Amino acid sequence: MDGYHPNFSHETYLDMLQTQIGMRLDVFNGNSVGETRDLGDGHVMLDYRRYNREYAARMRAILPTTPGGEEYREGLEQRYGRDRAAEVLNAGGTHTLIFPNLILIGVQIRVAHPVAVDHTEVCLYPTTLKGVSAELNAARLRGHESFFGPAGMGQPDDLEMFARIQEGIRAELDPWALIARGMHREQRASDGTLVGQMTDEVTLRGIWAHYKKIMSQRTPASAMREERRARTSGTSRRS
Repeated sequence: MDGYHPNFSHETYLDMLQTQIGMRLDVFNGNSVGETRDLGDGHVMLDYRRYNREYAARMRAILPTTPGGEEYREGLEQRYGRDRAAEVLNAGGTHTLIFPNLILIGVQIRVAHPVAVDHTEVCLYPTTLKGVSAELNAARLRGHESFFGPAGMGQPDDLEMFARIQEGIRAELDPWALIARGMHREQRASDGTLVGQMTDEVTLRGIWAHYKKIMSQRTPASAMREERRARTSGTSRRS
């Protein structure tokens, strides 16, 4: 859920994309109309909706080049009307974390399984659409593979970063990780969510603040352990 790293970690991919489609994907710039959003209770997202509306005219040029894409657009317009169809086509691509471990990224569903303190398994499930041509779903899957596949343009970058982060958080000299980027400019939106610039760490703060809240709660089991320790301690003192 980090909008700061793509311009650096995925620079090669962004350069290639610019060559292919003739425009720079600048959603990950600090002055982008895209936002980081803390939805509360640990749920967070990289919100591209305003970005997609801003660039809808240019992005619409891509769909007709996808096999079956034009037929898909026409079918949406017939079923939902032109305005709603345009909204559906331009609202995708979000990164959303449903706390604690369900993630929606583009066309995939991702599930994180913590195994140990230093070992997490992450499963990626690319999805297809009902009611569209086989060609369109094939293009959807090939697009997923081109970025998230083992030889893709993005996932290998991320895996390298994950490995380096794991090494970094083992540090004992200065064990604290600062996640205050953009804290001075985050704002409360009209819907009650907390928003910041795309490169700000609003999402990370939202995740870890809720994690701390949950881990600090006094559960019945922890209360019983505390009571047991108190009784044991009292017995020892009397002895």
